[in-house]
Formats: sequence, structure tokens, C-alpha cells
Amino acid sequence: MAVATDRQDLNPDSNRLKRATQDDPSVKVRGKDLLGRVRYVVQPSDDGKSFRVIAEGLDSFALALASLSLSFCNNELLAKRDARRSVARA
Repeated sequence: MAVATDRQDLNPDSNRLKRATQDDPSVKVRGKDLLGRVRYVVQPSDDGKSFRVIAEGLDSFALALASLSLSFCNNELLAKRDARRSVARA
């Protein structure tokens, strides 16, 4: 189970979150948490000196996760814009 957490409640009406949950029913929003299933297989390399990891089910979770970073970015940009406007009015 993969989990990502936002500083605020996630918006389940986000187009990216909706698309991710439609593509993969394991992707869910619970308040501030984004949950999803990621399947992986770990195998030793042919030379035995390292490991190979094959992950499946990342696309939907990554799409939903992208909506978090956009949300962070938008909140930050809006805060900066509001601060500039406040300074300009003063």
C-alpha cells in the first residue's frame, strides 16, 4: 500500500484524482491521505551483486500524486500572489 499525505484535505473532485480512481479502484482519498496499491517484485541481478525491482500499478497512483504537487504549487503561488497584491495596495 502506498500512502501520500497532503497538508490539507484532498479534493476528491480533482479531475486527476477522479481519473486515477477510475483507472485503478485501489486509489482512494481519505481526508488528507491518498492511498493506492503498488505491486512490486524484487529479484537478484544475474551477477548477484544487486537487486532488480519491477513495480506495477504505479501509473494511477502517480497520476493521483501529481494532483497533490499541483495543489501544493497552486497554494504556494496563490499565497505569493496575494502577498504581492497586499504590498501593492499598501
